[in-house]
Amino acid sequence: NEDIEWRVSGDVRNADLKGLGLSETQSKGSLALIGDGVVNLTKQAYDINLSLHQFEWSVPDMSVNTSSLDAKVLATDSIIKASIYNNNDLKADFVSYCSIDTFVAKMVDATAILDSQIVARRVDVSKLQHALPGFELNVTSKNNNILNSVLSNSGMSIGEMSMSVNNDSVFKMKGDVLRFNSGDTRLDTLRFDVWQQAN
Repeated sequence: NEDIEWRVSGDVRNADLKGLGLSETQSKGSLALIGDGVVNLTKQAYDINLSLHQFEWSVPDMSVNTSSLDAKVLATDSIIKASIYNNNDLKADFVSYCSIDTFVAKMVDATAILDSQIVARRVDVSKLQHALPGFELNVTSKNNNILNSVLSNSGMSIGEMSMSVNNDSVFKMKGDVLRFNSGDTRLDTLRFDVWQQAN
């Protein structure tokens, strides 16, 4: 029943995982990382804080960079809370009412179900929804963060976004995107409201 306290810090410059024989494809970059936390595996309790700075990384067909990003995970045997903040204008909050062990197990099962549905080219939303853990995710973003860095690899960008995803008795997703750009396509406003009809 003992708590495990840990702390990590590092400043990595021009790391090349392929050159080190740790990756078969290009994977290189730089980052500064600071983290600390307390973990109790018996109680399934986690209190984790991570700070990422001057992050730049490249893999095939994608480069990602951001000046700073903080993340926090607080979990017990009955709830998981996670958040991303201090990433300029991106903020994300996540909550799931189960333990991390249960959450991971359900995600593994849901991924296997989704993979089989992709192979069959038929998506059974109800089966997938029941396999997924219950959760709520809320994200707000503007145009200066790691999300737009990822989108820029595909020639896309957003001016502002808000999105909520909820998997409870049914699956629901709602969002607004302002000033969406993709190549020559310019859309001032996108709104979506998706929900699963109850069985």
